[in-house]
Amino acid sequence: MSGGVGMRPGALALCLGAAAGAAQAQDSTGARLVEDLMAIVEYAPITAEVSAFYHRDPFPGDDRALGFARLSAEFAGPVLDSWEIRFTPEFNADTGDRAGSGFRIDERGRRRPALGAEEAWVSRVEGPWTVTLGKQIFSWGAADLYSPTDDLNARDKLDLPDTEKLGAPALSVGYATQDVGLQFVFVPWFTPDRLPPQDNRWSRSTDPLADAAALTLGFRPVVSVGPRDLPGAGLDSSTFGARVASSTLAPGWDLSATAVHGPATNPVVAQTLNGGTLELVSVYSHYTELGGGFSTIAGDYEVHGEASLHLTREGRQDDDYVTAVIGFRRDWLDDPLPQVEEVRLTAEYAMEHVTRRAPVTNAFVQTAFDRSLANSVLGKLEVKFDEDTTATASGAVNLEDRDWTLDLNLTHDFDDQVTVAVGVQIFEGPSDSFFGAYSGSDRIYSSIEIVF
Repeated sequence: MSGGVGMRPGALALCLGAAAGAAQAQDSTGARLVEDLMAIVEYAPITAEVSAFYHRDPFPGDDRALGFARLSAEFAGPVLDSWEIRFTPEFNADTGDRAGSGFRIDERGRRRPALGAEEAWVSRVEGPWTVTLGKQIFSWGAADLYSPTDDLNARDKLDLPDTEKLGAPALSVGYATQDVGLQFVFVPWFTPDRLPPQDNRWSRSTDPLADAAALTLGFRPVVSVGPRDLPGAGLDSSTFGARVASSTLAPGWDLSATAVHGPATNPVVAQTLNGGTLELVSVYSHYTELGGGFSTIAGDYEVHGEASLHLTREGRQDDDYVTAVIGFRRDWLDDPLPQVEEVRLTAEYAMEHVTRRAPVTNAFVQTAFDRSLANSVLGKLEVKFDEDTTATASGAVNLEDRDWTLDLNLTHDFDDQVTVAVGVQIFEGPSDSFFGAYSGSDRIYSSIEIVF
């Protein structure tokens, strides 16, 4: 005799129907996913940009022209009902020393990868919560020209004073309502600033180190840019960030507060004398930074400001300091001048106060590529002649060092796809100042951007 309980015909039909419904739902979800991805690919813009620079150099025989090309695509958009993706691959090439070879998804190389991706992430939205995983670019600052709290991302500084953010592999969790926005960021993989190589015109900022060593040693050593002491894997080398923002806490004010802990993306330099060579090793100090910002409207002006307290964990490696910026933006619309449609003026003042200096006797010194705008005025004037043509004058003046830079730019859109820009960058000041060190390195440039 066999035991057990048999299944009734009606129950069997119900189970088979449920299984068939689940299979149809999976097929429908898969079909919708493919449809959404195809739409993203179909409407993805492809951009080709070609730039040319010519710069003078105070060192005889170093005048040269450089060419740079970038081909990029933007695959971004929603998929299914609560997901979003963004993938922006790019190809870089140039005639100088800025672009390398091969494929890299991370940005730890000294040069730009020939084939890489600016961003590559997937995001899930569920009510007020958003979870994003992948290579991301963050914007936390309230200021327009200089932001002391917007430092989650490392920067590409190969074309100073212009910089570009480098995507960071990160996990981001956000919570947003009408009253408050929260964001928590975990960056497990360290990305350093991309600094100019030794034979780049900007690297001559290391010459003062050789001058200082010559006073002590009695001879001028050869300066060698050595290896980078990059933080290894592990939580101690990860970066943690948190931000809270609200536009309703104080009516008429956008307020934010930030906290960041991790290794600094810009290094300090450890100096080691080997024979007649002064070797410079990049070291990335751990720090904790607490900051805040605001933005409000006062009459015809948008007024904004930020401040941050930077505390270095290894006190012998770098200072503790407060950085602050305050500024305004003013727009003149509706034909403010003859032959001019719009005018926008942005101005900011940046300052720094050192609360604790690193010991003078240690072997660590700052690079010239960070904290160079203390006690400085920054400005940007944009004049829009029509929908297609805009002239821009932007620059900075360091009131303490008496050096300055000015960038004059003219941009014209021939149509919705082709944009051409021409300009000139000028540097002036004492030879031992940041901008003044390159007073002979003025350059003219042009670029064309085509969107397919």
